[in-house]
Amino acid sequence: MLVVQQVFTLAGTTLGAVLALLAPMTTSALSRRDKDRDVQRGTAADIMALFDDGASPTAVFTGRQSPPRRRLYLLALRLQDAAAREACMRFIASAGQSPVDEDALMEAWESMMDRIGSVYRRGRQAVS
Repeated sequence: MLVVQQVFTLAGTTLGAVLALLAPMTTSALSRRDKDRDVQRGTAADIMALFDDGASPTAVFTGRQSPPRRRLYLLALRLQDAAAREACMRFIASAGQSPVDEDALMEAWESMMDRIGSVYRRGRQAVS
């Protein structure tokens, strides 16, 4: 009986020590994940802000030297979500074509905004 009690005491102490050693690593990993989500949400917000003026994507993002299109490209490279990054690249490619196909451009824009919106919503923190 005494041996069983000592084994449980030893096991409990060992488990407590392991948990105490793992707690800082777990906290750090969760903090890093939250920070990464916040950064991704900020990038998504910056991309959506490119369209805040209400101008048509056809007018703003087409043309050989389009600063908003270059800005979108740089922001898209920061995205960790591969589907969102690919949707941005498809929009950029559609906007950069010489005769712009407005239907294809708007379809690419809708797809991009859907993906960017999901990245933005994923980063939102619950407020209680």
